[in-house]
Amino acid sequence: MIFGFSFSIDKLDELALDNIEGFILNTPSDYKLAGISLLRFNRKHWITFRSIGGTYYNLDSKLKEAMPIGSEDDLREHLKSQLSKNENELLFVVTDQVHHDGSWRRNFECVSRETLVSESTRTVNSTPD
Repeated sequence: MIFGFSFSIDKLDELALDNIEGFILNTPSDYKLAGISLLRFNRKHWITFRSIGGTYYNLDSKLKEAMPIGSEDDLREHLKSQLSKNENELLFVVTDQVHHDGSWRRNFECVSRETLVSESTRTVNSTPD
């Protein structure tokens, strides 16, 4: 399942990164021809971040190779920096079980299902129960 949640940058610290499969950052993108930015369209580019072997990587298709970001703390700082730009939006990927029990949050046992549902802005892709 992929979820987009509306929360402030400081709430990134509440995410239980071990229970999140990966992140997708939706960011504005310039239209370029031969490396020259021609016009600013309202286009979006999707950038994926994922842990591989305990290190988080930027898997942006515009890069020649995966770019290591580092530890969980490094990823949080990188995402905070990206989300400080108003037009960027963060989605994250979790399993059905993690979604249903709310364990994408560090203190998930204290959060009711109603609270989780009310915080969610949308489910981008879901599978039936």
